[in-house]
Amino acid sequence: MFALTFQGKIVQIEKVIFDVHKDLVWVDISGTTPAPEVGWSYDGVVFTAPPPPPVVTPPPDADLAERAIRRSKAFLALGRIATGNDTLTEDALVALARAKLP
Repeated sequence: MFALTFQGKIVQIEKVIFDVHKDLVWVDISGTTPAPEVGWSYDGVVFTAPPPPPVVTPPPDADLAERAIRRSKAFLALGRIATGNDTLTEDALVALARAKLP
C-alpha cells in the first residue's frame, strides 16, 4: 500500500502508485503498524494519527426545554392548556420544566 502525501498529510491511499504532481509524494506504507489512514500527518519519518475529535456534551434537557419555550409561543400555549392556567407566564413555564427535567 502507498500513501499519497501533500504538505505533510496523507490525502489518499492506493495499492498502486501513479504519476502525480511534483508537490505530491508517494510513501510506501506496506507493513507500517498501525496502518496510516487519510488525514494522518507524516514528517518524513513518522506517521501520526490526528487527535480525537473533542467530546461534545449536549446541554441538559431543561436547557433545551427553556430554549424551545422561549423561541416558540406555541410551547407557552401548550403549557397553559396542560396546566389549565390561562395566565401562565413564560418564566413560570420554564420553572415548571426545570423542576421536572434533569
